[in-house]
Amino acid sequence: MVFFFLSGKFDQLQHAEPLSAIKTAFNQYFFNISKSDDERINTTRSSILETAGDCIRVLTACFPGLEKIIGSHCTNPTKVGPKETQHRFEYAFRSMVKAIATPSNPVVLFLDDLHWADAYSLHLLTVLATDAYSLHLLTVLATDREIKNFLFIGCLR
Repeated sequence: MVFFFLSGKFDQLQHAEPLSAIKTAFNQYFFNISKSDDERINTTRSSILETAGDCIRVLTACFPGLEKIIGSHCTNPTKVGPKETQHRFEYAFRSMVKAIATPSNPVVLFLDDLHWADAYSLHLLTVLATDAYSLHLLTVLATDREIKNFLFIGCLR
């Protein structure tokens, strides 16, 4: 069994960039996978392509490191409205996490300085926390008690 440790840090200056810490954590994961042996790369590629399916392009747009694993042969998704785009991304993201966080390869996701997180990152963390299929993902969140930004409190209830 191999554990993967992913980490990211929200930043006051990157507060306006949605998903900054999550992007950092997963892009680092994909970079590390791209440097591993062919078997690990092929297993990861197959698993992600199988679970995310047609929604894979929305993931590579957010996580450029993923394209190093799966290649650039994916088609662009059909144009839909903003709400449908958000649902598509959330579905693809949950599928990707399910594909990489497995019983044989559990994932620990550590995100620091949660008090600087943007609203969409908090929403996506809530989606992951309530997803019945994210069983092999442990999310650890850290915040500074001195900072009085309570945007994340609703996410934790």
